[in-house]
Amino acid sequence: AWLDAVTGDHKIMERNPSKKGHTCICVLKDRYCQWLQAYPQMAKSAKETKAAFQHFLGNDVKRCKHIFTDNSEEYRIAIAELGICHDCSVPHRSSTNAIAERAVQKVKQGTACTLWQSGLQESWWHLATTCYCFLANVTDTLKNGRTPYHMRFNKDFEGPIYPFGAMIRYKPADTDEIAKQHQLNNQLIPGIFVGYGQHAGGGWDETLLIIDAAKMDEAAQLNHLHHTAILVGQTEPDTVGGSFWF
Repeated sequence: AWLDAVTGDHKIMERNPSKKGHTCICVLKDRYCQWLQAYPQMAKSAKETKAAFQHFLGNDVKRCKHIFTDNSEEYRIAIAELGICHDCSVPHRSSTNAIAERAVQKVKQGTACTLWQSGLQESWWHLATTCYCFLANVTDTLKNGRTPYHMRFNKDFEGPIYPFGAMIRYKPADTDEIAKQHQLNNQLIPGIFVGYGQHAGGGWDETLLIIDAAKMDEAAQLNHLHHTAILVGQTEPDTVGGSFWF
C-alpha cells in the first residue's frame, strides 16, 4: 500500500548548480504507487531533507511504515526526527540500494530530456526536475494499466498535460500587471510553463507555474526571475497548428 516502503537518495549537482543556487536533488519514491518526486536543495542537509520528506508524505507521516536509504547522515537525522522506521543499504554495494539509484537515474535522464526539449538553459534544472516528475506520475503507465497518480489518488489526473517550457497565455494575478493591459484585448499575456502547483502529499492544487515571457526577455539576471502560480482556468495553451511551441 501507499507508504509501506519509501526510498530516498540524492543526486549531487555541486558542479552544475541551478539558477537559484541549488546544489543537489533529493529523490523520493513510493515503491507501491511508483510515485516519484524530486526536491532541489540548496545543500545536502538534514533540515532540507526532512522538509522534502514532509512535503512528500503530507498528512501521512504517521502512516509511513518504512524508509530505505544509503544511510547518509542527513537521512539518519531527518528520518529519526520524523520517527519513521529506517533501513540502510550496505556500504559499497550499490545493488542493495538499486531501487533508489534507478529512481535517481530516471530523474536525471528525464530532466535532461525535458530541458533539451524546452530550449531553456540547463541551469533551469531545479524547475525542470519537479515538472518532469509530476508529468511522469500522471502519464507513465504501470504494468497494471494505471498511472502512479491513479495509484496514489485512485483517480485519473484531470488537468492539462503541458510540456515544460511551452508557451502559454494567462491572466495575471498581480493587480499592477492587470492594470497595464489594454481594456479591449483578451486580458491574457504570454508566459512560459514551468510546472504544476502541488499540495503537500503530492496532489495537484489546480494551478500552473508560469514565468512572464516579457520579464524573461527583459531580465538582466535570470536568477532574479520568479514563477507565479496561476489557476488553470485563467490559462490557455499558446499553440501553432495544434502543436506547442517553445
